[in-house]
Amino acid sequence: MRSILRLLLAVVVTMALVAMAVSPAAAEGTYRLTILHTNDTHGRWEADSYGGGMARIATLIKQQRAINPNALLLDAGDTFQGNAFAYFFKDRPDNPIAGGMNLLGYDAMTLGNHEFNFGPTTFVTMLQQVNFPILGSANLDDDGSYGLDKIDLRDYITLTVDGLDIVVWGLTNPRVPRYELPTNIPGLTFHPATVTAISDVPALISAEDPDLFVALTHIGYAPYGGEEDSDLRVAESVAGIDVIIGGHSHTTLNPAVVVTSTVNPDGTLIAQARRYAGYLGVVNIGFEGNDVDGYEIVYRSGYLIPTSTGTAAEADLQAYLNPFLAEIDEYNATPIGQTIVPLDALTAYTEETNAANLQVDAAVWALGEEGIDVDFHLSGAMSNRRVADGATATNPITITNGDMFNLMPYE
Repeated sequence: MRSILRLLLAVVVTMALVAMAVSPAAAEGTYRLTILHTNDTHGRWEADSYGGGMARIATLIKQQRAINPNALLLDAGDTFQGNAFAYFFKDRPDNPIAGGMNLLGYDAMTLGNHEFNFGPTTFVTMLQQVNFPILGSANLDDDGSYGLDKIDLRDYITLTVDGLDIVVWGLTNPRVPRYELPTNIPGLTFHPATVTAISDVPALISAEDPDLFVALTHIGYAPYGGEEDSDLRVAESVAGIDVIIGGHSHTTLNPAVVVTSTVNPDGTLIAQARRYAGYLGVVNIGFEGNDVDGYEIVYRSGYLIPTSTGTAAEADLQAYLNPFLAEIDEYNATPIGQTIVPLDALTAYTEETNAANLQVDAAVWALGEEGIDVDFHLSGAMSNRRVADGATATNPITITNGDMFNLMPYE
């Protein structure tokens, strides 16, 4: 009997501790803020065969909000591009990505480099439809040619949650001019991210005096290719950023990492949730204090919740997506030709492949139809995928729009 009583007591104590851990106001003077985050979803809204998709992420968001209704929801960019779904609906006044984000109740997103893929008219058409602030103008200027003034674009936002004052400040990718055709970014100037952070963050903290400072970035986790701009560089170079929620590099940070330096001895927690709506990121920040004396951060942590084929699509979002999915399914299934060999781009990043050659031949033919001679072709838009397995001269396989988007997701 005593052992049973001990067991019951242990269960009661454990339940009490769990209740304190998940409560946004666990005890007087002790608070917890939760931030949910996504990045680099690249148009993956349907619950796909790999176990990903925003329809599944929506289920995880709903579960987390059942624990903490005041959780913030942020997106770190590369959201409106990346597959046939994103491309097909990009110019629609009922863009399902914008509508889906509105339905999920995002608090803010930052601009990714792929948001600029379609030029200014489409950029404005897509992003005018979201009903939450867009960040990234801290290191981005427009001379008036592009139309950034037509969307709700800001350097930062201020929020109050459970009495806590929060600043969310955004950076977009400064490398966009290296990635984009000049005709896609007329009038835009992109400034280095780390230099902007060093310049802007101390003044913003002084002006707003927040309890929590969050940077929402699309610059990549670590430096690469000789680049200085990255979340690591920002965290090492600037004091006062409590949390960086990032994107671009498709990095799996599970758990999130705290980065310190001599400049930033208190450190910055950096979180990122890989890509393609396969994870929901969760960041928890604990505070102690009160409205009179202020609040102090006493812990920071972050982790990822993976989706899987066992994660059901959330009913409301699925109902919203269904008519769009029916439309895109018809488009993807449209035949455009046949092949008697598999189209292979598995190694297209490093060597010649028949799928990359098909891309080149098609581009040269299309330009030739316009009277344009081609001197050379730089093929950088292939994915490491293969379609039409099993195709032979005696077994030709029909190629569809969907197949070609698998091979070439970047327009």
